[in-house]
Amino acid sequence: MGNIALRSKLHIDWDEQKLTIPQALAVHRDQTSCNNCHRKIDPWGIAFEEYDAVGNWQRDGNGSALREQRTEQPIAAESELPNGAKVNGLKELRAELIRSKSDDFRRAMVRKVMAYALGRTLTRGDADAADAMVPALRAREDRLPALLELIVASEPFQSK
Repeated sequence: MGNIALRSKLHIDWDEQKLTIPQALAVHRDQTSCNNCHRKIDPWGIAFEEYDAVGNWQRDGNGSALREQRTEQPIAAESELPNGAKVNGLKELRAELIRSKSDDFRRAMVRKVMAYALGRTLTRGDADAADAMVPALRAREDRLPALLELIVASEPFQSK
């Protein structure tokens, strides 16, 4: 019941104050019970404000016309990520993710492909071996054939 009342109150605040989504989320984050999660997740979503709920680009074309029917508010896609990086829109978010999270993506990819190649869930030793492949994969320009060669040459795969 509390969450419904909270949502209703936020909805009224958005409408009455004519807040942008980022402004309304900032109001939401001011509530102690909401802050812990929303301060972490809101910045990522704000970068998507250039798109509507079904993926229409809202800066021009049909998506822009639809947005004008819904709101007079400007698109506000500026955000500061939890790591302190400032982004404005999805292009800048993408660039920041590539800059700061590429090795995380590589690690996840190596682990998933290795688990598939081994035909089982990875053990701690398998995961350590997979993680050790990340620099080599980066050095080989993240090519799929390189990933497969690294996995096939790995100790977990060789001792399978």
